[in-house]
Amino acid sequence: MNESAGFEFISKSKFGKAVDLTGNLNVFYNRFKGSEAFGLPERDGINWNANLSSNIKIMGDLSAQVRANYYAPSVLAQGRSIGNFVTDAALRWSILNNKGSLLLNVRDVFNQRRFGGYTETEQFIRNFRDRRSLRMAMLTFSYRFGGQDKPQNDKDNWTDQDDNNQEP
Repeated sequence: MNESAGFEFISKSKFGKAVDLTGNLNVFYNRFKGSEAFGLPERDGINWNANLSSNIKIMGDLSAQVRANYYAPSVLAQGRSIGNFVTDAALRWSILNNKGSLLLNVRDVFNQRRFGGYTETEQFIRNFRDRRSLRMAMLTFSYRFGGQDKPQNDKDNWTDQDDNNQEP
């Protein structure tokens, strides 16, 4: 059985017309009750993660986004996970009278996306490290047909395309 309680802080600031920053800090207490039947002791601790996103208007129709995420080492039911720092970046160029756009998205700019940890039970002890994926770059062309307006919040999520596999 697992119990968790925590809080999240989110802040957004603008620096002139060209730059905005959004920061997020998530801190929570986690307690695993354990199980005598499976030889698992009770474990608990404070876990946290943070991210910082910056949207930058470079000039005219060219803009950029940088997103940095840090996942601190965490308490798990059978041990601890390692910490991880990951940075993603993107450039967007609006073209064809804002009906089209070119997007260059680089995931894991510094090639640091890893996961791992330490597991301990009565039967075994294991240290493990692995990678979710290597650095990846994607170039995308989009064209908006008809009179549909581009959603306002679209600009805030460029690097989040297919980013649902983030570390815990």
